[in-house]
Amino acid sequence: MMKHLKTRAVDQSEYVVYWNKAEEFYDTMQHAYKNRMWTSVGLNAVHCVISSCDALLVKAQGIRAAGDDHMQAVELLGRSPIDGIEKQTATVRRIIAKKNVIALMRIGNSAKATHRISLSRPSVFICGQLSI
Repeated sequence: MMKHLKTRAVDQSEYVVYWNKAEEFYDTMQHAYKNRMWTSVGLNAVHCVISSCDALLVKAQGIRAAGDDHMQAVELLGRSPIDGIEKQTATVRRIIAKKNVIALMRIGNSAKATHRISLSRPSVFICGQLSI
């Protein structure tokens, strides 16, 4: 039996609001990377993925997760009727799981953790799904 996930209905045209947030997090992440601000790199990467996930859910289904747990958005994404979503959901899950680790690490260790986050695969997939 599938767990019930709390959602909020959103007009599908609003996906661009979430996508713009994702782009802003991505740009901030790039700036932080150039300035070796590792905690900011990691946290902005995670928030970029979360906002990208929201954008895709809004465009594809007109919903977004309404709970406090970001993994609920991942669960919703995994249930989406989108070809290839399973592999991307696994990648998104791994990235979001790093959020607390990055936030609580010392700066040196945070640098190692953030280097392991790769946004290229989920970003390319999500851009393709959003026709951007």
